[in-house]
This record gives sequence, structure tokens and C-alpha cells, in this order.
Amino acid sequence: MHMSENTAEAGNQTVEGTGSENPSAEGSRTFTQEDVNKMIAKERRETEAKFAGYADFKAKAEQFDALEEAKKSELEKANDALAKANAELEELKAEKERAAAVAAAAKEHGVDADMLARMAGDVEDNAAFLAEKAASRPKYPDVPDEGSSGSRAPEQKDWLRKKLEQR
Repeated sequence: MHMSENTAEAGNQTVEGTGSENPSAEGSRTFTQEDVNKMIAKERRETEAKFAGYADFKAKAEQFDALEEAKKSELEKANDALAKANAELEELKAEKERAAAVAAAAKEHGVDADMLARMAGDVEDNAAFLAEKAASRPKYPDVPDEGSSGSRAPEQKDWLRKKLEQR
């Protein structure tokens, strides 16, 4: 028989093993299936004992990874909130600066601040434009507002009378 040979004897399997290829070497032993099963079970128990805490370690490692991810997510959320707050702050500062510039330009050029604030673009240029346009328009005549007929009142009455007669 050679180094490792399986033979069937009366329903029992036997395994013969020697440490060498010499069949006449001393120390050869024949193992029954029961012996082999015991050796495998022993080896399995030793291996399982060696890795007994593996499932616990794996679960703890997964928990740690989840906590790290949660912390990272909270940090990212905090960073996003900070960036949003900074953007809002910058926007408010810009609005405040524009309002101050509109008020100063409106006062300097003698134009309506509300109208100037509604215009897009450079505040000084817009204020100068509004002042120029206002200066180029004809002034309205002064009409007394005391209930008197004034100089135009008879003309208006005649005009209205003519319109009604044409009908």
C-alpha cells in the first residue's frame, strides 16, 4: 500500500497512512472513519476557538464604521449650514451697502430714492440718469388750488360744452 490509501473492509472505511512511501516503514497506522471524524472535529473546534470572537469583533467594527459615518454626516451637515449662513450674511451685507449707496446718491442728485432702489446696475450712474431726465422734462405750470377758476377754467368749460353739443 502506498502513502494514503482507502480500502473498504466490511462496510468500514480505513485510511492507511505512513510518513513515507516505504510500506515497510515503522510507525504506520491505520485510521478508521471514526478516528478521522474525531480528528476533523478536533481541528474544527480548535479553529472555531481561534476565531470565536470574530463575529463580535466584526459587529463592533461595523458599529464603529456606522458611528464614524454618522459623525461625518453631521460634520458635513454643520459645514453646509455654516456655508449657507455665511452666504446669507454676505447677501445681507451687500443689500445694506446698496441701500446706503442708494440713499446717498438720491440725496446728492435730488432724485427719488425708491425709484433709484428699483433700478438695476450702478447706483451713481442711475442717479445721474434720473437727475438728467428730470431736468430735461418741462415743468408743470403752477395752478392755484384754492377753488378759484384760474385762467384755464373758462376754456375747459367751453371745450366740454362743445363736446356735449356735438353729440
